[in-house]
Amino acid sequence: MKKKLCLALLVFAVMTLFLRGIPYVAAGIAARGGWGVNYGSVVFPILLGALALYLYRKQG
Repeated sequence: MKKKLCLALLVFAVMTLFLRGIPYVAAGIAARGGWGVNYGSVVFPILLGALALYLYRKQG
């Protein structure tokens, strides 16, 4: 059961990164430059995905 939860969390993190994070950061960089952007919308899904992948591999 825990492996399925980790896999679902990984899929959610990847979808969030590609559907919300990268376009938001790209638009922010285009509008305000590299220093005026909140990178949390990209870093958080990457960390969440890394944690899910770590827990998935630890289970198996």
